[in-house]
Amino acid sequence: MYEFMFLNEDIGHITLPVAPSQIAVRTVTGNRTVSLVELGEVNILKDAGLLEYSFNVLLPGRPFRCTSESMFMPPNDIVRFFRRIMEQRSPFRFIVNRALPFDIEVRDINMVNTMASVEGFTATEKAGEEGDIYIALTIKEHRLFSSRLMDVDEVGGLIRGSERPGSGYVRTYTVQPGDSLWVIARRFLNDGSRFGEIARLNNIPNPNRIFVGQVLKLPD
Repeated sequence: MYEFMFLNEDIGHITLPVAPSQIAVRTVTGNRTVSLVELGEVNILKDAGLLEYSFNVLLPGRPFRCTSESMFMPPNDIVRFFRRIMEQRSPFRFIVNRALPFDIEVRDINMVNTMASVEGFTATEKAGEEGDIYIALTIKEHRLFSSRLMDVDEVGGLIRGSERPGSGYVRTYTVQPGDSLWVIARRFLNDGSRFGEIARLNNIPNPNRIFVGQVLKLPD
Protein backbone atom coordinates (compact mmCIF):
# COMPACT_ATOMS: atom_id res chain seq x y z
CA MET A 1 0.00 0.00 0.00
CA TYR A 2 1.46 3.35 -1.06
CA GLU A 3 0.49 6.90 -0.14
CA PHE A 4 1.63 9.97 -2.13
CA MET A 5 1.50 13.23 -0.16
CA PHE A 6 2.32 16.84 -1.11
CA LEU A 7 2.57 19.56 1.58
CA ASN A 8 3.02 23.30 1.18
CA GLU A 9 2.93 25.75 4.09
CA ASP A 10 0.85 28.38 2.27
CA ILE A 11 -1.25 26.35 -0.17
CA GLY A 12 -2.07 23.33 1.98
CA HIS A 13 -1.63 19.61 1.49
CA ILE A 14 -3.11 16.82 -0.61
CA THR A 15 -2.94 13.04 -0.73
CA LEU A 16 -3.53 11.35 -4.07
CA PRO A 17 -6.71 9.23 -3.81
CA VAL A 18 -5.10 6.56 -6.02
CA ALA A 19 -1.38 5.77 -5.92
CA PRO A 20 0.49 5.64 -9.25
CA SER A 21 1.29 2.13 -10.48
CA GLN A 22 4.95 3.09 -10.83
CA ILE A 23 7.33 5.98 -10.24
CA ALA A 24 10.54 6.68 -12.17
CA VAL A 25 13.51 8.18 -10.33
CA ARG A 26 16.21 9.80 -12.47
CA THR A 27 19.59 11.20 -11.48
CA VAL A 28 21.70 13.32 -13.81
CA THR A 29 25.38 13.87 -13.10
CA GLY A 30 27.47 16.86 -14.10
CA ASN A 31 30.11 14.66 -15.73
CA ARG A 32 32.01 16.37 -18.54
CA THR A 33 34.01 14.88 -21.39
CA VAL A 34 37.12 16.76 -22.54
CA SER A 35 39.83 16.03 -25.08
CA LEU A 36 43.43 16.09 -23.86
CA VAL A 37 46.54 16.13 -26.01
CA GLU A 38 47.93 12.59 -26.42
CA LEU A 39 45.35 11.12 -24.02
CA GLY A 40 42.28 11.61 -26.17
CA GLU A 41 38.88 11.93 -24.52
CA VAL A 42 38.60 11.67 -20.74
CA ASN A 43 35.53 11.86 -18.55
CA ILE A 44 35.67 14.27 -15.58
CA LEU A 45 33.37 12.91 -12.88
CA LYS A 46 31.18 15.34 -10.95
CA ASP A 47 28.79 14.96 -8.03
CA ALA A 48 25.38 13.47 -8.71
CA GLY A 49 22.69 16.00 -9.52
CA LEU A 50 19.24 16.46 -8.02
CA LEU A 51 16.83 13.54 -8.11
CA GLU A 52 13.90 13.78 -10.52
CA TYR A 53 10.65 11.87 -9.98
CA SER A 54 8.01 11.28 -12.65
CA PHE A 55 4.77 9.32 -12.75
CA ASN A 56 1.31 9.14 -14.34
CA VAL A 57 -1.84 8.65 -12.32
CA LEU A 58 -5.62 8.62 -12.68
CA LEU A 59 -7.62 11.10 -10.60
CA PRO A 60 -11.09 9.52 -10.39
CA GLY A 61 -14.14 11.74 -10.62
CA ARG A 62 -15.84 9.78 -7.85
CA PRO A 63 -14.80 7.30 -5.15
CA PHE A 64 -14.57 3.67 -6.19
CA ARG A 65 -13.03 0.48 -4.85
CA CYS A 66 -9.45 1.79 -4.98
CA THR A 67 -10.27 4.88 -2.93
CA SER A 68 -12.01 5.68 0.33
CA GLU A 69 -14.44 8.47 1.10
CA SER A 70 -11.95 9.98 3.55
CA MET A 71 -9.11 10.05 0.97
CA PHE A 72 -11.19 11.10 -2.03
CA MET A 73 -10.54 14.59 -3.41
CA PRO A 74 -12.18 16.05 -6.55
CA PRO A 75 -9.65 15.89 -9.41
CA ASN A 76 -10.08 19.57 -10.30
CA ASP A 77 -9.01 20.49 -6.75
CA ILE A 78 -5.83 18.48 -7.17
CA VAL A 79 -5.13 20.10 -10.55
CA ARG A 80 -5.63 23.55 -8.99
CA PHE A 81 -3.21 22.64 -6.18
CA PHE A 82 -0.38 21.90 -8.61
CA ARG A 83 -1.15 24.93 -10.76
CA ARG A 84 -0.95 27.18 -7.71
CA ILE A 85 2.35 25.55 -6.76
CA MET A 86 3.72 26.42 -10.21
CA GLU A 87 2.21 29.92 -10.33
CA GLN A 88 3.68 30.83 -6.95
CA ARG A 89 6.99 29.10 -7.73
CA SER A 90 6.78 27.53 -4.32
CA PRO A 91 8.62 24.39 -3.13
CA PHE A 92 6.72 21.71 -1.28
CA ARG A 93 7.42 18.53 0.65
CA PHE A 94 6.96 15.34 -1.34
CA ILE A 95 6.37 12.17 0.69
CA VAL A 96 5.79 8.61 -0.45
CA ASN A 97 4.76 6.29 2.38
CA ARG A 98 4.79 2.53 2.07
CA ALA A 99 2.98 0.36 4.60
CA LEU A 100 4.38 -3.15 4.80
CA PRO A 101 1.47 -5.61 4.62
CA PHE A 102 2.60 -7.89 7.46
CA ASP A 103 2.31 -5.11 10.04
CA ILE A 104 0.57 -2.13 8.47
CA GLU A 105 0.06 -0.26 11.75
CA VAL A 106 3.69 -0.25 12.84
CA ARG A 107 5.80 -0.49 9.71
CA ASP A 108 4.80 2.66 7.83
CA ILE A 109 8.01 3.91 6.24
CA ASN A 110 8.94 6.86 4.06
CA MET A 111 10.26 5.75 0.69
CA VAL A 112 10.62 9.43 -0.25
CA ASN A 113 10.61 12.46 2.03
CA THR A 114 12.15 15.52 0.39
CA MET A 115 11.58 19.11 -0.59
CA ALA A 116 10.68 19.35 -4.28
CA SER A 117 9.46 21.60 -7.09
CA VAL A 118 7.21 20.95 -10.09
CA GLU A 119 9.16 20.60 -13.34
CA GLY A 120 6.34 19.43 -15.61
CA PHE A 121 2.59 18.95 -15.27
CA THR A 122 0.01 17.71 -17.80
CA ALA A 123 -3.70 17.10 -17.17
CA THR A 124 -5.69 15.07 -19.71
CA GLU A 125 -9.43 14.31 -19.97
CA LYS A 126 -10.64 11.45 -22.18
CA ALA A 127 -13.93 11.10 -24.04
CA GLY A 128 -16.23 8.61 -22.36
CA GLU A 129 -14.51 9.07 -18.99
CA GLU A 130 -16.17 12.31 -17.96
CA GLY A 131 -15.10 13.48 -14.53
CA ASP A 132 -11.84 11.54 -14.53
CA ILE A 133 -8.53 13.33 -15.12
CA TYR A 134 -5.19 11.75 -15.95
CA ILE A 135 -2.12 13.68 -14.83
CA ALA A 136 1.55 13.31 -15.75
CA LEU A 137 3.80 14.90 -13.14
CA THR A 138 7.55 15.48 -13.05
CA ILE A 139 9.05 16.92 -9.90
CA LYS A 140 12.65 17.59 -8.91
CA GLU A 141 14.39 17.55 -5.56
CA HIS A 142 14.78 21.06 -4.10
CA ARG A 143 17.79 21.96 -1.97
CA LEU A 144 17.62 24.88 0.43
CA PHE A 145 20.49 27.33 0.26
CA SER A 146 21.79 30.51 1.83
CA SER A 147 23.79 33.41 0.44
CA ARG A 148 26.71 35.12 2.18
CA LEU A 149 26.82 38.87 2.82
CA MET A 150 30.34 40.34 2.84
CA ASP A 151 31.38 43.71 4.27
CA VAL A 152 33.93 45.68 2.24
CA ASP A 153 36.43 48.04 3.86
CA GLU A 154 37.47 51.41 2.46
CA VAL A 155 40.15 49.93 0.21
CA GLY A 156 37.91 47.24 -1.18
CA GLY A 157 38.98 44.36 1.05
CA LEU A 158 36.56 41.78 2.43
CA ILE A 159 36.62 41.95 6.22
CA ARG A 160 33.81 39.67 7.44
CA GLY A 161 30.86 37.67 6.25
CA SER A 162 27.46 36.62 7.57
CA GLU A 163 24.87 34.11 6.44
CA ARG A 164 21.58 35.24 4.95
CA PRO A 165 18.88 32.63 4.49
CA GLY A 166 17.74 31.94 0.94
CA SER A 167 14.33 30.62 -0.02
CA GLY A 168 14.07 28.52 3.13
CA TYR A 169 10.99 26.48 4.01
CA VAL A 170 9.69 25.39 7.39
CA ARG A 171 7.85 22.08 7.36
CA THR A 172 4.33 22.23 8.76
CA TYR A 173 1.43 19.81 9.10
CA THR A 174 -2.25 20.41 9.76
CA VAL A 175 -3.68 18.00 12.34
CA GLN A 176 -6.30 15.62 10.97
CA PRO A 177 -8.96 13.53 12.79
CA GLY A 178 -7.33 10.57 14.56
CA ASP A 179 -3.87 12.16 14.68
CA SER A 180 -1.58 12.16 17.69
CA LEU A 181 1.91 13.59 18.06
CA TRP A 182 3.30 10.06 18.09
CA VAL A 183 1.56 9.20 14.80
CA ILE A 184 2.75 12.48 13.22
CA ALA A 185 6.34 11.87 14.37
CA ARG A 186 6.25 8.33 13.01
CA ARG A 187 4.98 9.48 9.63
CA PHE A 188 7.17 12.53 9.04
CA LEU A 189 10.25 11.85 11.19
CA ASN A 190 10.30 8.04 10.83
CA ASP A 191 10.36 7.74 14.62
CA GLY A 192 7.27 8.02 16.83
CA SER A 193 9.40 8.54 19.93
CA ARG A 194 10.35 12.01 18.62
CA PHE A 195 6.86 13.33 19.42
CA GLY A 196 8.38 15.34 22.27
CA GLU A 197 10.45 17.38 19.78
CA ILE A 198 7.27 18.40 17.97
CA ALA A 199 5.65 19.35 21.28
CA ARG A 200 8.62 21.51 22.32
CA LEU A 201 8.92 23.17 18.91
CA ASN A 202 5.23 24.18 19.05
CA ASN A 203 5.14 25.06 22.80
CA ILE A 204 2.59 22.32 23.53
CA PRO A 205 2.58 21.74 27.31
CA ASN A 206 0.55 18.50 27.09
CA PRO A 207 1.61 16.27 24.15
CA ASN A 208 -1.63 14.32 24.51
CA ARG A 209 -3.75 17.36 23.63
CA ILE A 210 -3.73 18.52 20.02
CA PHE A 211 -6.66 19.70 17.96
CA VAL A 212 -7.98 19.06 14.47
CA GLY A 213 -6.97 21.96 12.24
CA GLN A 214 -3.97 22.89 14.40
CA VAL A 215 -0.90 23.74 12.28
CA LEU A 216 2.28 22.20 13.66
CA LYS A 217 5.87 23.01 12.79
CA LEU A 218 7.96 19.90 12.18
CA PRO A 219 11.63 19.57 13.17
CA ASP A 220 14.29 18.52 10.67
